[in-house]
Amino acid sequence: MNCKPGDVAIVIAPDTTTRNLGKLVHVVGTSPFGDGWWWVECLSRAHVYREDGGAGFIATCGNIEDHRLRPIRDHGDDARDETLGWLPVPTKESA
Repeated sequence: MNCKPGDVAIVIAPDTTTRNLGKLVHVVGTSPFGDGWWWVECLSRAHVYREDGGAGFIATCGNIEDHRLRPIRDHGDDARDETLGWLPVPTKESA
């Protein structure tokens, strides 16, 4: 799982619509949909799934799959900057 309750996360992979791409959500807890899903509060209105699994609707909270989210949190002192995987390490000479 990418997220945990209490995280703020960004939607990185929308489902059938790109309307939610880049939206910020607060991960509240587990979803009634079961494993791999979260109940989230949207920090702006978003297209989400109803609790009964029906067609999406515009709301400020709802269900979203974990793999569609990337948490935004401090990863601690051992964090790795993903940018360094595709960009050279900056040096004083290149500045």
